[in-house]
Amino acid sequence: MNATGLYVHQQYEDTSDGHNHRNDIAILKLKWPISFDADDATFMKPACLPLKDEQKEMDLVDKTLTVVGFGKRMS
Repeated sequence: MNATGLYVHQQYEDTSDGHNHRNDIAILKLKWPISFDADDATFMKPACLPLKDEQKEMDLVDKTLTVVGFGKRMS
């Protein structure tokens, strides 16, 4: 899979101990569309982003949100 862009959270800090999980999120812009039903998508799932205008306009400052995931950063 080829990526044309990598967008890392602005406040992410890479630490040598590997225990920094704050702001540990990034978005990849892929060169081609992928199918989540394909064999090469076994470990990939789409991120659920707000679609409705009222969700996009919600004030989430100082709110507790939960994001789950797992993986390994590779360079």
